[in-house]
Amino acid sequence: MTRRIHAYLLALRLALALGALLVAGCATPVVEGKLDPTLFLRSQAALDATVNAQVAVIADVSLKQFKYEHEKRGHPRLVIPVGQVVEAAACAALSDVFGRSVVQYPSSEAAAEVNRSIPHLTLVAPRPVRFELHDESMPLLLPVPYLFLMPVPTRQDVRLVVDWEVLDSDGRLLWTKRYDSGDITLPLKRTDDRDISHEYYFVHLAHEAAYTLMRQAAEDVWKWIEAERLRERVL
Repeated sequence: MTRRIHAYLLALRLALALGALLVAGCATPVVEGKLDPTLFLRSQAALDATVNAQVAVIADVSLKQFKYEHEKRGHPRLVIPVGQVVEAAACAALSDVFGRSVVQYPSSEAAAEVNRSIPHLTLVAPRPVRFELHDESMPLLLPVPYLFLMPVPTRQDVRLVVDWEVLDSDGRLLWTKRYDSGDITLPLKRTDDRDISHEYYFVHLAHEAAYTLMRQAAEDVWKWIEAERLRERVL
């Protein structure tokens, strides 16, 4: 009886080990999208005047940890670090608009502690609200060399929605605005590599959407600061 029990336990262990190997072998591979600032289509500001203002980005934990995961049959599961991309895009856009480098802080308290001597420090905090990835295709019947179905992309785009908060140096909210990229696709001139991978294409789109939105937000901050400066002169 004891031998039978040992044999049964051994068979059970082997079955469990084999099952674990099969599950591991069938697990969907994962592609971790990477932040790549070179994908931002940057341009210097074409604004008439230079605003003498200090601007900093609040990049807290919730921003840095905001990710999007997408899985499609026949492709690896894609993970895009949307929050990191938005943070980098905000810094790049503000730098391009204001003509100077932009510092990041984990909180408004940390920014205030470091910049006590700066009376008019403006803090901005991008908050990703939603990221959508649309990857649709339809089967196409090809007769050569024999009949088979080939998926043809019918829609490949992304949409990014970000809340943009502007705070004073003490962390008090001054104003906020929601920015919506709409559906973003890449023009052919941006996809230099015709063999670009399916996953990298959507990572590229995420960068495109993020910089487009953050550029709009940065210009709105510039206009607001300029309007405040002119209002102070009138008073």
